[in-house]
Amino acid sequence: MIEQLIGRDNSVELRTNCLTGRFEVGRYLGKKLLIGRDVPSDFLQRAGAQKLKSLTGNDTLTAEFKGENSIEVVIGEFNVIIVSNSRLLLRFESDEGAWRRRLLVINYERPPLPTEKRIDQFDKVLMATEGSGILNFALAGAAELLSQNRQIQRSEEQMKKAESLLMSSDPVSYFISNYVELDPDSNLTVELMVRKFRDFSQSCKWPLASERKIQSRIKEMMFELYGIMQSKNISYEGRAVRGYIGCRFVKKNHA
Repeated sequence: MIEQLIGRDNSVELRTNCLTGRFEVGRYLGKKLLIGRDVPSDFLQRAGAQKLKSLTGNDTLTAEFKGENSIEVVIGEFNVIIVSNSRLLLRFESDEGAWRRRLLVINYERPPLPTEKRIDQFDKVLMATEGSGILNFALAGAAELLSQNRQIQRSEEQMKKAESLLMSSDPVSYFISNYVELDPDSNLTVELMVRKFRDFSQSCKWPLASERKIQSRIKEMMFELYGIMQSKNISYEGRAVRGYIGCRFVKKNHA
């Protein structure tokens, strides 16, 4: 529907796996809308996904073309729509704030209609029967957006959805940052930390990584955030186990 409003000639497929290539930006010359259709969960974790910030941040980009020596200037003021049946995950490079400013998450939670109730090419049917009303609705929205300096005013619920997406993209980092603190008189075992993290992730309805990946990320974040290296000599029930010295779970939380 949106693609029809914008115009198919003004739209192009977004391919994050190609954005590191020399000629990909050239495909966007003269376009207004970049669309990722039915993308996999790692679509925004690919190396090229970082370039989305430039494509939407009013940056000046150069476009090259195969078989040509000419270079065109492209301004990164594109609109981007990404649709997925999976929960998308992001890859950060100390740029959570940039992603937070750009994300507008819309969840479609209604169950699919039975086959007998589905209308084939429903978007075309709507445009044919309600086209003028849809166009007027879109124009009213565009006018409102322009009056707000082209900044979409997000509700508290929308901001929570964006925050949830950010947290679930690096859940171990979020967990360690918010639910573990320094305490010289306490220690935490790896086994207990993994168990608490799993409970936390399940309560948030986030997908779980393998235990090996969880342990590896805990190890990275404990050193990065607190400078604590993993020890193999944590005393637990009369035996030495792996863990971290000088830390505990934050009190008065559900971790």
